[in-house]
Amino acid sequence: MSYAALQADPDLIGYWKLDEDSSATAADQTATGNDGLNAASSIREAGPNEFVPYSYQFSPGGFSNVRFENPATSFTGGANPRTYAFWAKITSADGSDGLVTLGNELVISVYDLDTESPLLDINFFYHRVRGPAVLEEGEWFHVAIRVPVGATSTSDVEAFINGAEVTLSTSSGSPQELNTTFGTFTRFGLGSGYLTGNLAEFFSFDRALTDEEIMMLVTGGGGGDSAGPRRIHRLGLGGNLGVRR
Repeated sequence: MSYAALQADPDLIGYWKLDEDSSATAADQTATGNDGLNAASSIREAGPNEFVPYSYQFSPGGFSNVRFENPATSFTGGANPRTYAFWAKITSADGSDGLVTLGNELVISVYDLDTESPLLDINFFYHRVRGPAVLEEGEWFHVAIRVPVGATSTSDVEAFINGAEVTLSTSSGSPQELNTTFGTFTRFGLGSGYLTGNLAEFFSFDRALTDEEIMMLVTGGGGGDSAGPRRIHRLGLGGNLGVRR
């Protein structure tokens, strides 16, 4: 499958390029039509590469700088397979920089431990996990979160950075029953804190992408290991896109 085919995939239920210039609207490119309303006019900057040329820039300013969507029922689906993917850059890591919040159940952030490089931090409501210290301040990185077919608990959720699957280890809580029903909102630039940095091209697929398709989102079809992405510290995880209460 090509990069262009993924952009038009029939299972794509949300696709925000985040490339508007001084607009109050973040346009959803899918037929779902869940355009987002920016809390402030978007500030467009350069994106991570030539096939993702633009991004939203976020600066300190609290909730007034958050870009948020209202996807309503498009994100519901119980424990269905799902993939979320986007580009991010942290320009000033200090504590926790929020990237994306889906309802109250899935919060994706970058956490700075001071003594190490920033970490990918995923909070599944009652279960928090973190990736290895492979992120760099000021550098673009690609994140994909995948709920594979047959997933039933937090231990089944997988995370990829720049197309490579990474180890996720529990920071707090314990594995929970899987639930990918996220309530009624998505917010960009908010997680366990506010983002100082950039976001670009957020995808929500109503299926589990293959490893090769995830790498396609990273390379745009212009490179990568044809045998599939390199894995980093491959292990299982307990992670959940929310829990049933």
